[in-house]
Order: sequence, then structure tokens, then C-alpha cells
Amino acid sequence: MNSAREQLRQFWDQRYAAPGLAYGTEPNHFLMAQVQHLPGGGRVLCLADGEGRRTTA
Repeated sequence: MNSAREQLRQFWDQRYAAPGLAYGTEPNHFLMAQVQHLPGGGRVLCLADGEGRRTTA
């Protein structure tokens, strides 16, 4: 029997093995709603946000 850790690894390996983007290309809606609170020209690091393609604001 596989451990929980191994099952999680297999889950994520399968999810990202498929062609295309699992989370799409649209910007992260929460991040976009928060942009107004950020200083102009600032940077944002949004951890664990899918493939990283959605964290552009």
C-alpha cells in the first residue's frame, strides 16, 4: 500500500503531466483585487499559485 506522501506525489505528477495548463492563463482574481493596495512599481510574490502563470498582475 502506498503511503499518503506517495499518493500525493502521484496525484500532482499526474495533474501536471497532461499537456496544457491545469489552471488556465487568466490572472489570479484575488491578486487582481488586491493590486490597488500595493505601492506603484512594487513586486508581489504569490506562493503556491498553480503553475505561476496566473500570478501576473
